[in-house]
Amino acid sequence: MNKVFNPESPLMSGLSRALDLMILNILWVVCSLPIITFGAATTAVYYVTFRLNEGKDEHIIRSFFKSFASNFRQSTIIWLILLAVGVVIAGDIRLAFFTDLMGSLRYVMMAFSVLLAVVWLAVLSWVFVLQSRFENPVKQTLKNACLLAILNIPTTVLSVAAIAASVWVTLSVLDSILIWMFIGYALIAYFLTKRYRSLLVRFENQGETPDQN
Repeated sequence: MNKVFNPESPLMSGLSRALDLMILNILWVVCSLPIITFGAATTAVYYVTFRLNEGKDEHIIRSFFKSFASNFRQSTIIWLILLAVGVVIAGDIRLAFFTDLMGSLRYVMMAFSVLLAVVWLAVLSWVFVLQSRFENPVKQTLKNACLLAILNIPTTVLSVAAIAASVWVTLSVLDSILIWMFIGYALIAYFLTKRYRSLLVRFENQGETPDQN
């Protein structure tokens, strides 16, 4: 029994990590509520989950707000750019799928809007990961996100699918919103970070990301 409740036991380590992720997810939800701060909050989540996966168990709240503050300006600019593009794409999807367009034009619009949405999600799945790890101008970070999304399609698909599935479950099953609110995104980010880290380590050893000027 003493071994079970030993702080180093798998059970206690797992419970400790779950508590860390709950705290992290609550911080993300609260700091994302103004919408405009979503980028900085998401960057901070990845900053913390990278450190957790590296065994750097720093104070979760302090580490989150350290990243949130230091990346606030650039993460917000990136997010506002993506948000504006996302609104345009959403308008295209609405026009293509929910209006009475005639003939082949409708199918062309549908295919084009879906393609744009996929590209947007792919960039979104990488851009705040990169922002949490590297110091680059906004343009370079967005460029690198596009490049890595293409070069690492399996990881991109996994990330987009995991987030999309979680959002769908949350919207479809109302009871699951509590899971999303208290641990959902941080848990997803924690496991995705394991994969991101293995892909980015070679660039970190060089002190740069692809095509850095």
